[in-house]
Amino acid sequence: MDEYAQSKNDSSLSSWANHRDVYNIAKIYQGWLTSQNYWDEIDITHKALKQIGSIADEKYSAIYCDEIQDLTKNQISLLLRLLGHDYVNIPEFFFTGDPAQIINPSGFSWNKVKTLIYSFYRDLPRYRPVKHDELKLNFRSAESIVNLGSKILEFNDGYTELLSQEAHRKGGDMPLVINIAEPNILRDNDDFGSRNAIIVASEQEKSKLKKQLSKDGIESERIFLFTEVKGLEFNEVLVWKFFEHFESWKSDSKEFEKFKYNLLYVCTTRAREKIYFYDGEKINSFWEHPEIKEHISISESPEVLDSFFDTDETDEEKIQTAEKYEQLGNYKQAREIYAKLKQPRLDLVAKVDALIYEEARDFANAGRIWFSLEQWENAGNDYEKAKLWEDAERCWDKADNYQRQAFCLEQLEKFEDAALLYEIREDWDEAERRWRKLSNWEKVAVVCEKQKKCVEAALEWKKVPNFERAADNYCLANEHKDAVRCLLEVDNWQRIEGIYRQASTLSKFADLCESRENWTTLEKVLTEIYTQKGWKWVSANDGKRLASVQEKNGNLDNAINTWLDYAKNPENAVELLLKQRKWQRALQLTEEINNSKLRQRYQDIANSGLQEENQKLGKLVKSYQQDEYEQIENYEDYIDDEIEEYKRNYLMNKQDSDETEFSKITSNYQDPDDDLDDDLEWEDNNYYYEPPSAFEHIDYGYIMDMSSDYESGLWR
Repeated sequence: MDEYAQSKNDSSLSSWANHRDVYNIAKIYQGWLTSQNYWDEIDITHKALKQIGSIADEKYSAIYCDEIQDLTKNQISLLLRLLGHDYVNIPEFFFTGDPAQIINPSGFSWNKVKTLIYSFYRDLPRYRPVKHDELKLNFRSAESIVNLGSKILEFNDGYTELLSQEAHRKGGDMPLVINIAEPNILRDNDDFGSRNAIIVASEQEKSKLKKQLSKDGIESERIFLFTEVKGLEFNEVLVWKFFEHFESWKSDSKEFEKFKYNLLYVCTTRAREKIYFYDGEKINSFWEHPEIKEHISISESPEVLDSFFDTDETDEEKIQTAEKYEQLGNYKQAREIYAKLKQPRLDLVAKVDALIYEEARDFANAGRIWFSLEQWENAGNDYEKAKLWEDAERCWDKADNYQRQAFCLEQLEKFEDAALLYEIREDWDEAERRWRKLSNWEKVAVVCEKQKKCVEAALEWKKVPNFERAADNYCLANEHKDAVRCLLEVDNWQRIEGIYRQASTLSKFADLCESRENWTTLEKVLTEIYTQKGWKWVSANDGKRLASVQEKNGNLDNAINTWLDYAKNPENAVELLLKQRKWQRALQLTEEINNSKLRQRYQDIANSGLQEENQKLGKLVKSYQQDEYEQIENYEDYIDDEIEEYKRNYLMNKQDSDETEFSKITSNYQDPDDDLDDDLEWEDNNYYYEPPSAFEHIDYGYIMDMSSDYESGLWR
């Protein structure tokens, strides 16, 4: 209270007002706002001022504001702080207002506005002088109406900021004061012209006239309170019981008189062509003032209102009037006119009904009407505000607005459907965002591919994981090292080889194969490299590398040749032969070994191997000699196995022998049904087999039973 008392000089209240009572009333009002969780315009203004701070940076370069007389000091301060500024650009503003049209007293005066502007400008690095102009030409009303309005302003004694106006349109009908009984005014009228209006002072009179002037059950909505007509204009206006309303007010203060005449001025200047005043059967003394009387005409004839109650207009004219009401947000007035058309237009009525529901924040019903009118965007907007997401999604689908449709799907937690919708519309960036929220890395990778974001796509494919697709994208981005790393994860050496071949870096591919111990591929690659290079230019180190790889792959014969021909390393060749038990050839190659100790060691091993093989062969033959007959099953298969064993062990160590000798051996192991040569001698179903020359050092042979009863087959 103390702080408020200190600001009395800035108050818009009169000096006679009890500031303490005003403060207590304001406190009660503010408590009610808080309890209802409501904000009024003053609360919002204070909140905005605190958030903006002293000066708003980079907001608006220019602000234009009309009807500034209806704003408070803080609201004007907010406008000024919304202006951005710097050392180059000077902020611009354009304010217009008419103090004569103040309906809700706010303490406005142009002097206070100028003080605010200069206070604001002091904080700016540069500014222009403030220019103040007076607009005196009235383009709306006829001259007769403008003149009456100017005379009304003269009754605001001492208010020097009120300006008399001049009319752009000369002439016009004289304003009329009606001095007849109320029933005679209304008579049998149930409507009046669509471009006309009645202005009343109280809700009671408004309700009464709405019922009186109803047609086909449709009450008139063009009956306005004083506070509802700001910004409106009509062809003809009937001001109803103005002074009768104020007679009940018990005050004779200047502020009261100023407020009353401001309202009368506003009502008067709403008319373009004609203005009528009715205050009952008794004329108010105000109209008897000489200054006023010369600008009005008093009539006792109801016929003077014929043009006001004339409804003989075409539907096109009425629709134009209703559309103007729509533009101004006066939807009830527009609906009344549409509903009274000679040719019913239910679509226009429904449209305005939807707007009325929107104004009442009943967005569900508004959306339902818009949907019936196939106004998909309006319906979608209202359904969204009503949080009817399924209905809204259907509307946006019909409106072909996939972004809003996807938004509704997300509100329904159908995130995958939203992402798929963005994909269908090829809005890859938005689709990517949705798939990322879902952690669907495969989809993220696909949409990244669609956007040619190869590296990002590769990273997402690795998360899937799909290293093949990741490698594809790395290759497209010329990130071949990363592509190779991905292919190594799936051991796709064929593709890795292709990458290195394309880059003409087979030698690096060979190094990779070696580091990853891919010996099979390495052998092939080294062979190709050396072939391209020319084998005669292959160094001993290159030969050693190839031979080692061939060993690891088990290609021992090739490895032996490589050790001998290219690596010039007979020691390793002999070692491989010894591992293969190829004693004879190993023994021969030992002669090429320069290291005498190593040569002797390998020779001893080879000779020992040969001796062991001969001993094994002798034991094999002796095993066929039995002191007693033994039964042999599967005789033929057994003999074949022994022949193959002999071939492996005997000829392996006799490289210089040709197949002739072995053929001689196998020829003596013929089936019983084959023709017998001279070496076989028959004795009572038995034959005697003489060993071939390979067994000449053995002093025994085979005796085989040739009878049909194989179970009696005997060895001796």
